[in-house]
Amino acid sequence: MVAKAKMSVATYLKDARPMSLENRVLTIGFPKQSVFYKEAIEERHNQKLITDKFKEMFNTMISLKFELVEELSKENPAMEVHSEFIESALDTFGGRLFQGN
Repeated sequence: MVAKAKMSVATYLKDARPMSLENRVLTIGFPKQSVFYKEAIEERHNQKLITDKFKEMFNTMISLKFELVEELSKENPAMEVHSEFIESALDTFGGRLFQGN
């Protein structure tokens, strides 16, 4: 989805994982060693690309929040995949939920 629009954004997201979706705010986690990718994604034009793609797919606007986390290696059992929106976000970011320690 994002890769077709801008390959560099897809590259920046390769190590990122969706962490949560609350009140139309999608939190995306990056491992601490991916500071450069997090900072690149935080640029306004890259955020707009991502939010525009979600708007195209779901006809709703979301906000993005980015966090550095210790590690993204444990599945997050607390976050249930219960909507088409979350499932699509998972597809965009590699298909699994993670939480930082």
